[in-house]
Amino acid sequence: MGWIAITASDALAVSMIGVILLGTGIVLLIVLCIRRAASRRDAAVDSLLEEVAEAEAAHPPPKRGDNPKPRNPPSTEPWAKDGDWWKNS
Repeated sequence: MGWIAITASDALAVSMIGVILLGTGIVLLIVLCIRRAASRRDAAVDSLLEEVAEAEAAHPPPKRGDNPKPRNPPSTEPWAKDGDWWKNS
């Protein structure tokens, strides 16, 4: 059996098909790895989710009409000034 001569344009087409197949294989490998990792459950994550659910059940969010405490209470330090100190002069 003899060798078949490959022209430059044929070599380009064959190499492009190889690159496309390599890229497709890599994408499929990544998808398979993601699906395999997603099917496994982590016990630490499950326990953390349960802990968060219990904490939310113990402290329900405030209702809309409730007036929660301000996050940053006004400072009573001697060096602190009110926000409208300049209006009083």
